[in-house]
Amino acid sequence: MTVGFMEILLERDSVCAGDDCDAPHRHTLAVKESATLEDVVNRIVKINYLAKISGDEATWVVVGDKPIAVIAQQWRKPRFLVDEYRPFREYIHEKIHVRYLAQKSPEDVFNQYAESVLESLSIYSRLSGVLLGTAVGDALGLPREGLSPRRAKRLFPGPLRHRFLFGYGMLSDDTEHTFMVAQSLLDAPTGAEAFARRLAWRLRFWFLSLPAGVGMATARATLKLWLGFSPKRSGVFSAGNGPAMRSALFGAMIDDAEIRHEFVNASTCMTHTDPKAFVGAKAVAETVAFITRRNRLEKPSPDDFAELLRNIAPEDATWIGLVDSMMESWHADDFVLDFASKLGLRKGVSGYVYHTVPVAIYAWLRHYGDFRQTLETLLECGGDTDTVAAIGGALAGATVGESGIPPEWIAGIRDCPISVRSLKHVADRLTRLVETGVSPGSVRSCWPLSLPRNLFFLLIVLGHGLRRLAPPY
Repeated sequence: MTVGFMEILLERDSVCAGDDCDAPHRHTLAVKESATLEDVVNRIVKINYLAKISGDEATWVVVGDKPIAVIAQQWRKPRFLVDEYRPFREYIHEKIHVRYLAQKSPEDVFNQYAESVLESLSIYSRLSGVLLGTAVGDALGLPREGLSPRRAKRLFPGPLRHRFLFGYGMLSDDTEHTFMVAQSLLDAPTGAEAFARRLAWRLRFWFLSLPAGVGMATARATLKLWLGFSPKRSGVFSAGNGPAMRSALFGAMIDDAEIRHEFVNASTCMTHTDPKAFVGAKAVAETVAFITRRNRLEKPSPDDFAELLRNIAPEDATWIGLVDSMMESWHADDFVLDFASKLGLRKGVSGYVYHTVPVAIYAWLRHYGDFRQTLETLLECGGDTDTVAAIGGALAGATVGESGIPPEWIAGIRDCPISVRSLKHVADRLTRLVETGVSPGSVRSCWPLSLPRNLFFLLIVLGHGLRRLAPPY
């Protein structure tokens, strides 16, 4: 393979006429790694790979990981089912199959595929929105973690942008846990117990890579997993944020409420056993489920949504009080910072789940449909900014989809082995799981890089710590 090029296996159906009876007509196509979908499909047309049919009527569908374009002998150029200017590697990974649809009307074929692709893209958009929204919130919040609102504003003046490492962002445990949940769902999508076993093993090996900033409860629970405790008995009594920060995907993936609660519970009790941890995780999952099963263009009624939140834990007076406070602030048109202050969080949002989750949900509701405003107002609150912004980013991302997240915030993330590309790849596989009910399997990841990456990450964190010793205070 030439440097800068990638080889793709090309296959097509037979037209079962004349001397064209033997499929799959394999051919190797060399394309630039920077090529777009338009470049690849036009290349297929130009090399005369497709058989010609007498009468000038033949319809072909170009399929990568999903249908991409329709080629018709009677059309001057292909028509695309997805954005033709996207990098081809987002839709094509190993091979392309060109499907022959006899002499069907190309218009009918295009309309039929366009309808199914639009539905698929809607699913993909919400899943990639959750994953990328989590990652963006996490990366933007990292440099501000532990700072008061006043100090954060003085240290990081100007518009919100990545500031973790020379204008770029990296990811912490919030995104890593969400990624592990996604991978475990791909490995075991049908049962909460099987899912928990997969997630438990991922947590064990994640812990061995020495992740920076791991919560104490999660660390103790993971040690118990290594000592042989089952995922049902490994949790410790804590109401920290761990379960809530990794629960958004359950709401986006699982339609049945009872099954969804089983998965949330399996994920929660593995590390945290305080009932408040389950309520917080369930609130995030149910909010995402609420978002994705309604018209996302229509702002929800706060009172109807409050009823959903109250039903999560109707017997918990503390939780009901938090929901009531949220609604009081909503009707008073309080800023997010004002709502956090009413909860006693003037110096920053703590890592207590009954602080983080209400603030994240309130910001999402107040700035419904505006990803940028949601994150800006959450990060103004200070404290555990990476987690509150990761949860808020997941909620806002589920609402607006990937296209509603500021592209510069996505492009500014530079990390491995979890990257923007791997998050999109996982979203694509989760989409196929939702569509077909059959998992295509988890995404391969270069986990040996995790240890050196985490050591490098720790050095950057220490650098930020030293910087905070200097003015402005």
